[in-house]
Amino acid sequence: MVEVSGHGTGEGSDCNAMQSCIDEFAARNVGYRDVLYRALRDHLATSYGISHEQIEARAGISNTHGERKLHPNVLEEVPWTPEIRGQLNRATCALASEHCSREAVAEVLEKALSKAKEDSLVKYVHQAHITSAGLLQHLQSFCVADDPERSLSTQDCLNTRARLARLLLSDEDTFIAAAKKFIPITAYLDLAERMVTTDEVIGRVGGKSANAFLAYHILTAQLHQQGVKLQFPIRQPETYPISADVFEAVVRLNHLEGYSSLKYAEIAEVEASYERAREDFLSAEFPEQIREQLRDRLERMGEGPIIVRSSGLLEDSSKADFSGIYDSIFLPNTGPIEDRLRQLETAILTVYSGVSSPQAIAYRKNHEKLLLDVDESMGIELQKVVGERVGEKHFCPAFAGVAYSYNDYPWNEQIAPEDGLVNVVPGLGTAAVDRQAGDSPIIFSPTEPKNLPQGSTKEVLDSAPRRISLLNLEAGSIESLDVYDLIGKERFPLEHLVFHGYSFQDDRFVGWPSSRGGVSPVATFKQLLTSTEFPAQMDAMLRCLKENLEHDVDMEFAVSGGPHPAFYLLQNRPMHLYKEVGSVELPASLEPEDLLFQADRMVPTVKRSGLTHLVYVDSEAYRGLVSSPEHHRVAEAIQAVNGSLPKGDFLLMGPGRWGTEQTEQGVPVKFYHIDRTAMLIEMGDSEVLAFANPSFGSHFFNLLRGADIRPVTVFPKDPKAAFNEDFFAQSRNRLADIAPQFADLSDVIKVIDVKSDHQATIEVRMSRQAGKGIVYLQREREAE
Repeated sequence: MVEVSGHGTGEGSDCNAMQSCIDEFAARNVGYRDVLYRALRDHLATSYGISHEQIEARAGISNTHGERKLHPNVLEEVPWTPEIRGQLNRATCALASEHCSREAVAEVLEKALSKAKEDSLVKYVHQAHITSAGLLQHLQSFCVADDPERSLSTQDCLNTRARLARLLLSDEDTFIAAAKKFIPITAYLDLAERMVTTDEVIGRVGGKSANAFLAYHILTAQLHQQGVKLQFPIRQPETYPISADVFEAVVRLNHLEGYSSLKYAEIAEVEASYERAREDFLSAEFPEQIREQLRDRLERMGEGPIIVRSSGLLEDSSKADFSGIYDSIFLPNTGPIEDRLRQLETAILTVYSGVSSPQAIAYRKNHEKLLLDVDESMGIELQKVVGERVGEKHFCPAFAGVAYSYNDYPWNEQIAPEDGLVNVVPGLGTAAVDRQAGDSPIIFSPTEPKNLPQGSTKEVLDSAPRRISLLNLEAGSIESLDVYDLIGKERFPLEHLVFHGYSFQDDRFVGWPSSRGGVSPVATFKQLLTSTEFPAQMDAMLRCLKENLEHDVDMEFAVSGGPHPAFYLLQNRPMHLYKEVGSVELPASLEPEDLLFQADRMVPTVKRSGLTHLVYVDSEAYRGLVSSPEHHRVAEAIQAVNGSLPKGDFLLMGPGRWGTEQTEQGVPVKFYHIDRTAMLIEMGDSEVLAFANPSFGSHFFNLLRGADIRPVTVFPKDPKAAFNEDFFAQSRNRLADIAPQFADLSDVIKVIDVKSDHQATIEVRMSRQAGKGIVYLQREREAE
């Protein structure tokens, strides 16, 4: 046995050097001093046979307590007094200086620290009660090392990653399977340090935040490994998630629990109650601890535009996406911090109130078996707006859009559905996700970026976005400006990739910018699509996400300009595909009076049989209405008819873009106004809808897809449409019978009972392969 007699304190230069070594480790790892000394005592025992009793004797203390083997961070429970522990530690240092080199001790201490932090985090995430503050502390301790996961076994690493994903992100098994593979533990530290959360429990960030977080880590890991050439580096916007437990704390503090029962009420009652619910939410107060965190996050972000985005626990899930159901609110975020904080609180409470909105509850009722009985808790994304200043008072990215990994509406044989679809618009992406006139996105397949739906120059001009959405920093709201009023007068980011010059005098495109007079900018994105790697980048990103998430995806993005342009991933959600139909055989021949109309542009594969009713909004009569209230009353009438007819048994037709807020351009319905229809036929003409584009990527379009409602565009004035005007004009109108309160709109809305009045049903046969769709009557005598 090694001789250990001597003074307990230890003296000499070697001891001082050893003490300095230990002090250096302790200073870098606050709270771990006793862990270091315990590791040295264990090392002296195993390597040199110096027992703990011998060390205690060297320290001049009696072995009356012993040293319990406890979790290394629970230091206050070790039964030594501070004085006795000081003696023991000095004796340990003296013995180490006599028997060990400084290098050997440093190695022992490094391993001890790594193991202590490993045990701390791995064990903590599996405790029954976990708090946000406790998790943050353990993550900070674990992530001190340069490569902390190296200290874990493969099993412990995957287990900890999976547990962190379940705690902070999602409880869906497929999500967790991908998260444990691609999201490192260090990423959770960054997330936890940004989160606004309560101290009582651990809260998730919500579906929108979780999906974007996972997608970013998949892309940055996989595309780098695959050596994909990126036109724009992939970035995350500066984001501060507000976890869903904050919503629950606000609800409890302000006694708002009663509104969770609204989901079981009839929609009419929900509509009547919502204004009161909204007022109660907007007058709610935040716990002071949360207000302090919000103030801190605003100070971290500094002044400049931000967006407050919903991130509900049910949102963007594999069950449903809630696309466009909840609000996203832009804030200029300028001025004194207290003013900015009040504006932020109002925006957050506005998003919270949306949980009780008619559109949210109707959406949940539409997915009753999956969503209705679940309590929705709302997370929030507090996010810097991507972009830069344009002129004195505007702000926006160079362009933004939505990308799908699956294309529902290929426009020719060279475009495959599996090749995906991308929409882009100049400026903010609101024009890509909202149905607004003049803001139709450019759509392209990332594998065939030169093969666009537009054939002629006229179609290119008609379909190009004519307006740009920007954030007005003075008004704090979105403003839509005409391309001609902005481009060429203000410096616009990456405008050489977005715009092309067109000479109306010569009837041809001449490039942009142009020194020639009479040349107008047109947002064709020609240079972006034909002269950059952007289409290939989009293709690689969509395929990467689809492969690693094992489902199709729907991704929102923005691309900044400036000296270092970048691609910002804003949102990524599961894409809910239409039900498979298989091949559809078109009827070989029809009686002229039985053909209702035909479609030949962007035709999907659809088969609907046995529809008994047709709801038709007359284009001329609708345009004859002169005020927005009249247009909105048409939407109310449609809602009443929608609720009265059998679900899935009627066809809905009408002018322009349905779901638009610009009432002169289409019927301003909400999704829940039409959620029982079998199909939506958008009728276009030169005045309303100039080009066949059913708003791919818009929130309204996503909701239709989620309900398996196919939108199709038809042009009645096109001879190829064979539009049966006599049928629509001469059929009996049942509107007054079904919704008598709207009988005065009988010139605008016609409800045709095809089964009773024509002894027939409506049949829909559309074939993508044939590029043609036919809607016709099948007489009952034929069915027999």
